[in-house]
Amino acid sequence: MLTELRFKNWRSLRDVTISNLTPITVFIGANSSGKTNILESLHFVRHALEKDPFQAVFAWGGYANLHSVFDEGSDPVNIEFLFATDAEKISYHLDIQENIVIGGTESAGFGNGRSGESTLKSYVSRWQLLRENFLTPSVLSSNEDIGDLYVVDPLARNVPFMLNFMRQQPNSTPYEALQADLAWLFSHIERLDTVRNESEIRLLLREEVLQGKAAPTISGGTARLIAMLTAFYALDMKSADLPGLVVIDEPDIGIHPLLLSRLVELLRVYTNPLNGHPRQFILTTHNPMFLNLFQPEEVRIVERGEQGETTVQPVDMNVANAWLDENGAYNLGDLWTTRLMGGIPE
Repeated sequence: MLTELRFKNWRSLRDVTISNLTPITVFIGANSSGKTNILESLHFVRHALEKDPFQAVFAWGGYANLHSVFDEGSDPVNIEFLFATDAEKISYHLDIQENIVIGGTESAGFGNGRSGESTLKSYVSRWQLLRENFLTPSVLSSNEDIGDLYVVDPLARNVPFMLNFMRQQPNSTPYEALQADLAWLFSHIERLDTVRNESEIRLLLREEVLQGKAAPTISGGTARLIAMLTAFYALDMKSADLPGLVVIDEPDIGIHPLLLSRLVELLRVYTNPLNGHPRQFILTTHNPMFLNLFQPEEVRIVERGEQGETTVQPVDMNVANAWLDENGAYNLGDLWTTRLMGGIPE
């Protein structure tokens, strides 16, 4: 589990600690409050660990684009993540100054014989990170640069190749489980197929009403759900027993409100420890109906302070309990729209 995030001078997060992350953690807040900056730190750390911290700084536009505009001094950018597994606790930190990057890993409680750094790299390399505008294409050229077939592209561009690869593995359980979940989400879908030839790879949705024929198009909402399911089941293709994190920026975009409860039900199944595979989700949303499906302890409120810097707070349980105990008349999203929770536009 990723249990804590700490930031100093990272973009709009001048001095922020986000503690007690849960198996599902949802960030809410107004536009431009800093939610994306939190998620981008995960992309940045993965890049720094997999490639090189200097390359990550360059890819993010240089030091000036990372350093907080609210700090006029020479204090470095600092990112620190805390992790916990059954066998060990690991912390990873990056200190970034202009032309100087210092990174390190600290560990305690070893139980698997590996160093903390190798354990962390193997975990972070599995992160499935989807940015806000991700959308699975239904057709791709066979000559596309598809990247890692075990890790979904942040915009889901490699999903058709991943699904085709997943389907052809000796262990086809992840692909069949994905099929079952997709059919449960959409009762009209019979099966998702992949077809590849010398020129292209194509996704085909076969519908019951069409007697197994492929639907002429795949809607945007369905394409996004396919990407989310692919991101999750990619974790089961290799080293399924290792921890897995899936980060989805605004998963509810393009999804019918009445379908969201089924999506969250799946997420709870995925993160159930009885399933034996440790899984974790980090989400963002602006949707009160989506927020209704979560518990207060799963939510963090992202706001801009008086000077414009980002703050992150848990839900005030005194406020939440006063409203949520009203005979079930209010859910968390309903409470959010009252403006009493915070995280709303000015």
